[in-house]
Amino acid sequence: GVVGLDRGAAEQALAAAGLGVSGVEEVFHPQAPVDEVIEVAPGEGERILKDGSVGLTVSKGPDLRVVPDGLVGAPFDDAVAAL
Repeated sequence: GVVGLDRGAAEQALAAAGLGVSGVEEVFHPQAPVDEVIEVAPGEGERILKDGSVGLTVSKGPDLRVVPDGLVGAPFDDAVAAL
């Protein structure tokens, strides 16, 4: 399967199997590194026509945010509002 491969390697593996890519969706994922295939449609092990296409869901990595300065010592409600 191509889940766990990076996007380029997955596209090459699908092409080598005579399959195309029907689309790529990029989503944040807490553990998967950027550009890793985390899901395919149809799913791995499902049947597909010889010249069919596979949709890829690719990780954009974790959804990181910058913590603003000034939270230490701030009242709780002010800190929550700043986040």
